[in-house]
Amino acid sequence: MLQVIGGYSCDEIATIIDTKPGAVMTRVFRARQKLRKLLEEDETKQVSI
Repeated sequence: MLQVIGGYSCDEIATIIDTKPGAVMTRVFRARQKLRKLLEEDETKQVSI
């Protein structure tokens, strides 16, 4: 949310949540993967209806 909606960089987010930029990048990557999977599942359900 901070990156996409807030426009913050990974370095800025790391400072905000008191962690390392690499950890932020990992979390953003995993969140995008999860969202992609959820959207693909939703798309599959809509097609089969």
